[in-house]
Amino acid sequence: MKFLENRRARTYLFIFLAAANIVTLSVLWHTLYNHQSPDIPPPQDHADGHPDVMGYLCERLELDSTQAGEFEKLRREHFIKVKQLNRQSGALRRQVLEEIFKERPDTVTVKDLTHQLGVLYGKKEQYTAEHFMGLVRTCNPQQARMFKDILQRTSRRFMQDSSRDRRKYNNRYGRHRSQTGKGSIMNSQRRKRQ
Repeated sequence: MKFLENRRARTYLFIFLAAANIVTLSVLWHTLYNHQSPDIPPPQDHADGHPDVMGYLCERLELDSTQAGEFEKLRREHFIKVKQLNRQSGALRRQVLEEIFKERPDTVTVKDLTHQLGVLYGKKEQYTAEHFMGLVRTCNPQQARMFKDILQRTSRRFMQDSSRDRRKYNNRYGRHRSQTGKGSIMNSQRRKRQ
């Protein structure tokens, strides 16, 4: 214990513990926010810049040629359905914007158009669920488990990436939680106007 009585030794010990703490926290932060699943690499890009999802799934799930053909057929059918819905949604969004910027916007029309957008979004989700059910039916039980794992990891990563993107956007434009929370100045000013 004579070692701890020495002032210089205590200073060095304090500096060492502080540095170790900083290193530990930075490693934890790095693994939490930059975690990439090492066993499932992302799909490689085509020459046109789009990811080769089909090749990736064929490789990861070890699909035979019949299964790969069925996957491709289901994929094409799904994209045709979704493309039509996206076109319809785009037309409805343009109508909503036109109505919003009129001198006297009709709220009933806006409400009707946004309801139609919701219906189209519901159809898109239904088509996507049916698409994945078809893909799962094509797989054997082991492939289905692997496919489920890939989809869960992908959706988890997508949700993390989208929330991280929102944080970057909000920070870039000076929007922070403290500015938009219940007790913030901005909200109290909004309440006064209403």
